[in-house]
Amino acid sequence: MSDYICTITQVTIHREGDNPLCIPEATVVSLDDMGGGHFLAIKQHGHGSDDCVLLDPEELPKLQEAAQLLLDQPGIKGNDTATLLEMLDELDARGLT
Repeated sequence: MSDYICTITQVTIHREGDNPLCIPEATVVSLDDMGGGHFLAIKQHGHGSDDCVLLDPEELPKLQEAAQLLLDQPGIKGNDTATLLEMLDELDARGLT
């Protein structure tokens, strides 16, 4: 039987009380790979153009946290030690749950 791991591939940043799945102003930070290794993609939908991201300056610290969370996972950029429970604890400690 294969060993399975959990990898978080995207984090959504949104204002408290907003639905992260429906609000056009939600910022989605995700892992991407086009064959040359992992990199971060930042997207928003609903502003009329998917290639323009509008950030509130107050979002920037959460954007950094989300990016670091994605990159610090096992198998990403050489990380291979965090367990799912450790990652969930880290999410909780960063206030991202």
